[in-house]
Amino acid sequence: MKAMERFYYIEVYKLFKRKDVFWSLLISVFLLLLFGLLAKTGSDILTIRGEKFSAIQYAIMMFGFLKTLFFFCFIFIIFTSSTFAGELEKGNLSLLLVRSENRVKIILSKVLALLTVLMVFIFFVIFSGIISYYIFLYNIKFATNEFLGKEYLRFLYMPLLSIFEIALLIMITMLLSLFFGVYKTNLLSIGLIILMKVLEKVDKIKVFIPTYLADINAWGNIYKTEHELLIKVMQNIGFLSIYIAIVLIVTLCYFSKMEIKN
Repeated sequence: MKAMERFYYIEVYKLFKRKDVFWSLLISVFLLLLFGLLAKTGSDILTIRGEKFSAIQYAIMMFGFLKTLFFFCFIFIIFTSSTFAGELEKGNLSLLLVRSENRVKIILSKVLALLTVLMVFIFFVIFSGIISYYIFLYNIKFATNEFLGKEYLRFLYMPLLSIFEIALLIMITMLLSLFFGVYKTNLLSIGLIILMKVLEKVDKIKVFIPTYLADINAWGNIYKTEHELLIKVMQNIGFLSIYIAIVLIVTLCYFSKMEIKN
């Protein structure tokens, strides 16, 4: 257990030391502040309509906007492919195997490190959205001047579902990284996202598509009570968790047997 803990801290350090991780986090925080400024000045680039919103509701709406641009999907595909395919190409994984023959610990430490970075990204994006709200939007007509507001749970489900959706994408990209180089892995992962978005249009199978399961805007309005919505959210998280477990098990089994070149 100590070996895995040590590997985990090493992987977290390596990820946060990377320039692409640092700049992606900085850009995501900057965009949330910029959105608030644009809304404050009444810019045509970003217009706000509809009901009033609280601080947390605004922050999660902006998180959702970044999600619709596939911002999180793209950056975590890049982070994951470079973490796995990149290290396989450079021979860095073989150096880790010298320290530990347990390949499961090595790959799990990398997965946990990527999930840690994901949680940090989501926290800072939502936090910067809240800061943006109080700096720029607190006194505009669309602001309620509340922190949580009404039906805030419906908003909180979005980042919760997104964690499982992006975690699944990390697992899939990780699996592809064992077969392909960085460039092909990135293309295949992005292509898979596009394919899933297309399959969402097919009524008979969309309920099994991960991107649909995680998109509360696509099915959330069907459920009128908080209890019904909670059950549906938990059900979808269950499906996503099964997908994650299947891909992770396949990856661990293959990685445990594959030949790694120096």
